[in-house]
Amino acid sequence: MNTYTTSYTFQDFMVSLEELLVKQFRGLQSLAQITTRERLALSTGDANRLASLTREKESMLEQIEIVVDSQHMILEEIGKVLGIRKKVTFSEDILPRLEPVPARRITRLRNGIMTLDDEVCDLNRGNQALSQSNPQGF
Repeated sequence: MNTYTTSYTFQDFMVSLEELLVKQFRGLQSLAQITTRERLALSTGDANRLASLTREKESMLEQIEIVVDSQHMILEEIGKVLGIRKKVTFSEDILPRLEPVPARRITRLRNGIMTLDDEVCDLNRGNQALSQSNPQGF
């Protein structure tokens, strides 16, 4: 009987983590686009379009949540590989162990994610204000 044991390295986990960061970035880009279209539907009073966009937005949020949960699982595994008992952080635990080029790539991705997250939050606040001021009750 053959037993196969797969042992993942820090580098293996980093490849997976980077792929998840790209998925999160793209998901947030899509969410920003949906939220922008939501604003148009709110401003024109298009209830059918708004309902469709709400479903699309909920689906995208679920996808992003799955990606973020997967990132947390990979960070835990990285912690095990590195022998870190505390919560793994990018700045203290990961970036110092990377070569300069991948470290810059990860940093740019994370900065882009934070920027997009802020943009989506701002769009949502604006949409909420527009919705509350809409006499049709959207």
